[in-house]
Amino acid sequence: VNHAMNIDLKFPKLFFTILIAVSSVTMLYGLSNRLTSQYQVYRAVKLLDDNKPNQALDHLRIALSANENSSAAHRLSGEALSRISATQKYAKASYLYGIKAKNHFQQALALDPNNGENAYRIARLEARLETLYRLLHPDRASTPHKPGHYFHQAIQSRPCGISYHYAYARYLQRKSIRGELNRTIENLGYI
Repeated sequence: VNHAMNIDLKFPKLFFTILIAVSSVTMLYGLSNRLTSQYQVYRAVKLLDDNKPNQALDHLRIALSANENSSAAHRLSGEALSRISATQKYAKASYLYGIKAKNHFQQALALDPNNGENAYRIARLEARLETLYRLLHPDRASTPHKPGHYFHQAIQSRPCGISYHYAYARYLQRKSIRGELNRTIENLGYI
């Protein structure tokens, strides 16, 4: 009887020890991925500051493989691809890199919907993609790129964001959309 009671007392201790060990390993694995992602994002920021978007993109791929839900990694991937797009000699290559950049910015916005900066970056990129699309497809009357929605989303997130209002006003002025332009300029006057 004493021997059976001794086994009964050891089993819960062993069970809880194993449970704690497995839980710790699981938590450390998740933490390890987030730390890896954050470190790679940090390195990418440094490379983007040095205007090395291709190298930054390599680090951002590692960051996203470690943590695919990193809004910062998606935003910076969009930024790197947008910079690469802007340096392309041919409109088609610039357009394709721009589409990739837009996809990353949209993922960043989906992960952090209250971040107006992501919507603003999409809006600016959409305006450029709209121009490139018209160069690539002069025979088409309309374009799939509509930056207005993203400008509105950015402005909604920061109603007093002067740069958002100003960029939207410039876009409207280039497009000769007078009514909306007047409202946007009026809003700028209130800020």
